[in-house]
This record gives sequence, C-alpha cells and structure tokens, in this order.
Amino acid sequence: MFTLTVLTLTALLLFLATSATLYMGVFKAHREGAGWPRKLFSGLAASALSAIFWAGAYGYHYLGW
Repeated sequence: MFTLTVLTLTALLLFLATSATLYMGVFKAHREGAGWPRKLFSGLAASALSAIFWAGAYGYHYLGW
C-alpha cells in the first residue's frame, strides 16, 4: 500500500511539473499580457500533452515488467 501511494504521488508530481513547464515554457501563457482564453486553452493543452506523455511512459514501463 505504501509503495502504491508513493508511486501515485510521484506520477502526480511528474504530471503537474510537466504541465507547468509546458504552460510557462512552451506556451508562455503565464505572461501578464496573456488573456484568459489563452491561459485557459494553454493550460488544457499543456495538461493534455503531459497526460499523454506520462500515460505512454508509465504504460511502457509497466508493460516492460
């Protein structure tokens, strides 16, 4: 149970960190001049890309076992 909790929290941390990196680094939506639609859609796109990447990475990892 402890290991499952740690793995889940690690996956959540990786997902959030990757989403924030894409949001601020690639989409540059954190700027003051960005409007709310750009911030919203950039956040959704960053989260979707992060989820797709980590689902693939974790899926491949578990299939490798």
